[in-house]
Amino acid sequence: MEHESKTSRKSHRALATMVGSLLLGTLLAVGHHMYYASMNGHPVGQSRLQQETYVAAGVAFTFLVRAFILLAVGIAFTQLFWHDLLTQTSSIKTVDGLFTIRRNPLGLLDVRPAALFSKHRALLVTALVMW
Repeated sequence: MEHESKTSRKSHRALATMVGSLLLGTLLAVGHHMYYASMNGHPVGQSRLQQETYVAAGVAFTFLVRAFILLAVGIAFTQLFWHDLLTQTSSIKTVDGLFTIRRNPLGLLDVRPAALFSKHRALLVTALVMW
């Protein structure tokens, strides 16, 4: 009973982190759009420092959006990966390839196409989103 409680808490924490990261990334993306929309039509500042500050703020928005979206997708991939491992039989080579594809698209070469497209489609789609 205690094990189920710990597992449930971990699942809820992963879900909360995933949803929170996705929402925060989305809000930052909207903020990024609004930031640039507010500057649209205004003359470019006279000093180079002012221009660099605006560009740096835009780049910071972009970095944060990407980081939070990738965090959400990475957690989703991890949850799907463990779900697949617990509910389906796979060879060690397939598991190794699936573990690798999150960071390296060449890991797909280690996974049998039949296994990838029939048993692990959600992992493939999630990995494609991360690339």
